[in-house]
Amino acid sequence: MRTGPLIRLAVISVVTAMTALLVPAAVAAPAPRETGRTPEWEVSSAGRLTWGSHLRSVTAAGRNAAWAVGSQSAADSGQEGVLLRWDGRGWDEDRAPGLPEADHWISVSAAAPDDVWAYGWKGQEDLTAHFDGHRWQRMPLPEVPEGASHGSLAELATVPGGAWLAGDRYISVHVGGAWHTTDLGPGHSIRDIQAVSTRNVWVVGASWAPGEDVQPVAKRWNGFSWEDEPPSEARLRLVHLYAESRNSLWAIGDVVPAGENGSEYRLLHWDGQRWQEVPAPLEGLLPQAINGDGRGGLWITGDPEGWEGPPVYWHHDGRRWTEVRGDMVTGGATQAYSIADLAPIGRTGRLWAVGSYSLLDGQGGANSYELIQRSTRR
Repeated sequence: MRTGPLIRLAVISVVTAMTALLVPAAVAAPAPRETGRTPEWEVSSAGRLTWGSHLRSVTAAGRNAAWAVGSQSAADSGQEGVLLRWDGRGWDEDRAPGLPEADHWISVSAAAPDDVWAYGWKGQEDLTAHFDGHRWQRMPLPEVPEGASHGSLAELATVPGGAWLAGDRYISVHVGGAWHTTDLGPGHSIRDIQAVSTRNVWVVGASWAPGEDVQPVAKRWNGFSWEDEPPSEARLRLVHLYAESRNSLWAIGDVVPAGENGSEYRLLHWDGQRWQEVPAPLEGLLPQAINGDGRGGLWITGDPEGWEGPPVYWHHDGRRWTEVRGDMVTGGATQAYSIADLAPIGRTGRLWAVGSYSLLDGQGGANSYELIQRSTRR
């Protein structure tokens, strides 16, 4: 949907190794909560993968077609990539033939039920795969200098007629059966990408040079080239975005004031001509994702400082923000819910959310398991 994956993957590996010593593999994960009411965010699937599992990215191509990717603990104590599919009835591992093996699937994006892209890593190499509605096929990677890659921060975006892969200093577009790559140069870090159409694709991130302040990066693909439309504020790094239309872009950025520790997050809006800061409930929050519901509403999710309760979401209806707490998983003591990505389900007004939660074993240990939630707001 996202703290730095290189750091996150390392942390997940360490936590997995530690929790393997603390919690027996036979510990069963909780089942989704059954209540007499319908929560505004309900558990759709949880705890079906092995311990140490975590989902990082989700995408939908209609009511009955969605995909989520991440990783889980493997039998050899390593990690193996996980790619799940929603068929309108439930979530299960995608069993379409041809899917290459991966240690981690990082990002997934669907332009249509028969046009889905996934990006991941196997060992020290990155890889891409495409689903045509019948089978997966490993695809050639974009050409970058030897030893370079789009990195484990890379994100995918697709619309009918094109696919984009962006990360670190490279942005690649796949059209006409081939990749074409733009090198932004050293000192760039692209953090998020979203496509509205083949002539309206946005990327955000930051750039820096020795001895200079960090500068925000916001670029729009117009169908032929990348146009620069960054905010003017220095020491601002854009980390998440939601591209609503040609003249409406939402972005979350973090600012580290000179001489101070910690980050201060801000919500910014681009109206086609200028950037403006928008009041939002970001104080004490580590934002993880932002997206729209397809009907003019805006959703933000993240980890409140010190919070160990259920997932927390904030909804903006154009006038005010409302805090909405997601449903919890039952069957054991849980804590540390974390949502990594949001994806609208067409224009239904509903979204998918993916991430993980921790299950305590009562002996001071904990394991993480995958979590998928769906909003019920229409």
